[in-house]
Amino acid sequence: MALEGSIEEFGLPEIFQMILLQKKEGVLTLTREKTTLQVHFNQGQIISSGDGEGDARLADSLVKAEKINTQQLKAALKGQKDHNESLAAALVESGHLAAEEIKKLNRTFTEESVFSLFEWKSGSYKFEPKEASYDPQFIEPLSTEYILMEGVRRTDEWPFLKKKISSTETVFKVIQQDPIPMPSSKEPEKKNEDSFESMGNSEPEEEEGAWLLAWIDGKRTVQEIIDHAQMGTFPVYKALGDLLSQGRIKSTGEGLKDPGRKNQLVSFKELSRQQQITRIAFNSIAIAALAIASIYISQSVYSAVSSAVQPILEVRALRAELDRDHLLFALDLYYLKYGRYPGSLQQLDSEGFLRSGRERRIDLTKWKYASNERTFTLTHQ
Repeated sequence: MALEGSIEEFGLPEIFQMILLQKKEGVLTLTREKTTLQVHFNQGQIISSGDGEGDARLADSLVKAEKINTQQLKAALKGQKDHNESLAAALVESGHLAAEEIKKLNRTFTEESVFSLFEWKSGSYKFEPKEASYDPQFIEPLSTEYILMEGVRRTDEWPFLKKKISSTETVFKVIQQDPIPMPSSKEPEKKNEDSFESMGNSEPEEEEGAWLLAWIDGKRTVQEIIDHAQMGTFPVYKALGDLLSQGRIKSTGEGLKDPGRKNQLVSFKELSRQQQITRIAFNSIAIAALAIASIYISQSVYSAVSSAVQPILEVRALRAELDRDHLLFALDLYYLKYGRYPGSLQQLDSEGFLRSGRERRIDLTKWKYASNERTFTLTHQ
């Protein structure tokens, strides 16, 4: 039986605590205005959280942090599609990243998503019991107990940190030249965050925030530091706040906009669309060329009609192929959003994945489609 209601009446900490105590397994869907987030639980522990576009989030994060380049991402996307696997698996198989690094990134993504929910004061929730499977190679369950306690602490500290660092475009530079540790893909050593004893210890660590000094070069903005450190927004803000209090860094103002740099960052969605768009464009040009050829293939109308039979058949075949490309494109977008393929092609139309006039003119009854959520077959009848 699904559990649902209003966040105003039953707060998020209480919802999480109930799921933890009853060791529930399923999906908690939270909605506020146009934002929808899902938190997956297994035995009361948090498996993942986000908007259903985990591959896009992983890819964009790695590109921004310069862990992989556009060509490597393109190759991984091709491998993902060829072998029907996750982007994480494709990246590990290609040798670009270690599984442990992706596991740490997934933890950061989940923490960021869940902690953002603690700022919600309104909205609705719905918990549905269902199997919550996960790949232990890339995901490690998060302690819901830790999340509850850490969420309260972060909620209390956020307003003060945002007063110190008012913009993600701010640039800081080091004013105390101590030996700076080299950047590392390894996560800075943490206290045992699942231990209540360690959480209750309020004594400050020596040189708090020092781990972030390697990323502060007088050029990177706060947002770029967040992207490169890959530790999440709050830890970076906290470290910057500590360093400011220690007098070890100072603001140099806001960074200069670099449109060239922005244009170099190609998002996951843009890359995943490029192959489909290229094929659609090529087929469109071919259709136009064959249509023109069918008109001028003969001087007389009679001979034009008879001689154009073959080009017309080719045009129809290309149109079918063009329709296929549009449908494959829409199916990919559906999978990126929901993590599964639709039960029917009609769902693509009813849920707004066929938007353009060209796409809405596709005769779906001429296509035979079957899906088991993870794979599908599509043939023209």
